[in-house]
Amino acid sequence: MNKKLAHSLPIVAATTIALAMGAAGQAAAAGGNATVTLKNSSGYTVGWGGFYHDGDYFLVKDTFADGKGVQLYYVTGNQSGYVRDTNGANGDTIRVAKNFPEGQRISIRVCQLEGQAPVNCHMAWGTT
Repeated sequence: MNKKLAHSLPIVAATTIALAMGAAGQAAAAGGNATVTLKNSSGYTVGWGGFYHDGDYFLVKDTFADGKGVQLYYVTGNQSGYVRDTNGANGDTIRVAKNFPEGQRISIRVCQLEGQAPVNCHMAWGTT
């Protein structure tokens, strides 16, 4: 192999790795939504919830008149909380805005509520 080429290969490799890492960091910092759709045992959609990074807000909706509510529980950094739609499948979507530092991982768990007990729970992850 040519000596000049052999000396330039480590530089090319290091530059490629640095560019790839920089691109990955930018993608993570750009944010990402996290959404969950809940279905019952018959396959009907009974509710949904999500975190939307552009504006840092949550949406929760109960879509099925079954006497159960829908709750979204979230954790990001040192913050946690929940958003609930407990007034039945009346067409309302519950929206709650927050303000999180950019680039943090966020996890959401969306469940149906039987009284206060969470059932039929599913999770998703995003970035603030």
